[in-house]
Amino acid sequence: MNNHRMNSIDGEEGMLSRRRIKWRWHNQLPCGVGVEEECIGRDAKQHNKPSGSTKTKSAETEISVSRLDIRVGLIKKVQKHPDADSLYVEEIDVGEESPRTVVSGLVKYIPLEEMQNRKVCVLCNLKPATMRGIKSQAMVELVDPPSSAKVGERVTFLGYSGEPNSVLNAKSKVWEKLQVDLQSNKELVACYKDVPFTTSTGVCKVSSITNGAIR
Repeated sequence: MNNHRMNSIDGEEGMLSRRRIKWRWHNQLPCGVGVEEECIGRDAKQHNKPSGSTKTKSAETEISVSRLDIRVGLIKKVQKHPDADSLYVEEIDVGEESPRTVVSGLVKYIPLEEMQNRKVCVLCNLKPATMRGIKSQAMVELVDPPSSAKVGERVTFLGYSGEPNSVLNAKSKVWEKLQVDLQSNKELVACYKDVPFTTSTGVCKVSSITNGAIR
């Protein structure tokens, strides 16, 4: 074999060897030469792909008064708690098939006779809690809806849209965070950040204390 042919073979083998090395190196990289644009596009799509849980997570973390299920309730029956002098046990119609049992610490604020057949604002989506042996399924607020308000209708707040949680997450302390901004104004109107508790027939009020906290 002449020197010219040997040099030609050596040259071809060397070129092939370099191609193999380059091919191995290229395929070991996450984004090799010639596929950079494809990788960038792929990464951008993955980065911009919406997460299915984003909307749900946002709804769960936003502290909005619309998350409270406050309804107009009618006290159908009330009596003193058998084991606690400071508590009432009420049966309250909130527009459901049957009344809810509610335990309230209102004895020192409202006489028993004034509780019977009274319309009240009821927070309906707190987790039920047992109070001195009786499970309470809601919480009565010291707020009076209009006498013409429909039993079971939801109390709303202008500018705060959205549906309430079925049950407020106790760990998130949604109620506690919102409660600090509930108060009456100088006209005795119950408000959240100066926005009135509102029903289809008018605003809700407290009985006597102006500019006072609502608990």
